Amino acid sequence: MFNLLPEVEKKSIESAYVARRYQLLFTFLLLTILAALVFLTPSFIVAKYSQREANIELENARLVLSGNNQEFGRQLAEVQRKVVALDNQAPVGTSEFIATVVGHRGSGIKVNHIFYHKPKNATSTLVVKGVARTRENLLLFVEKLKTEEAFVSATFPVSNFTKDRDIEFNVDVVLK
Repeated sequence: MFNLLPEVEKKSIESAYVARRYQLLFTFLLLTILAALVFLTPSFIVAKYSQREANIELENARLVLSGNNQEFGRQLAEVQRKVVALDNQAPVGTSEFIATVVGHRGSGIKVNHIFYHKPKNATSTLVVKGVARTRENLLLFVEKLKTEEAFVSATFPVSNFTKDRDIEFNVDVVLK
């Protein structure tokens, strides 16, 4: 077969072909980067907010663990004020119930949240959420709450015992 194209034309066609392949490769690379940016931006935003919340919780834990009981008492009073503001039917002794729960926690119990719930025609309940260092610490804490005269009962799900250490727990305390 005869070669009708001169060598210079062959080289220019080949270089144009290689240039088109690189253009196509860079176009796909650019589209992939843009798609990644579009799809990963919401995850990045959620991660930033989660990190901010984790830092706030860590700072609160440092305050509680540092022995700054005045700060903890101030935060407890602020929470009580908010509860009363949100629920005009909240009894006067709610802070006493919360103080009783916090007073019964041992060194192996960290209380993260206490929720107060008072339905219109039912008994009030406290939901205590936190972390126990061991199963024994959690069991001792619940037993102390059960023996308290101000409470009708203290119950918690068996799923609280799935781990041996650093157990996240929920305890429902029914008030008298």
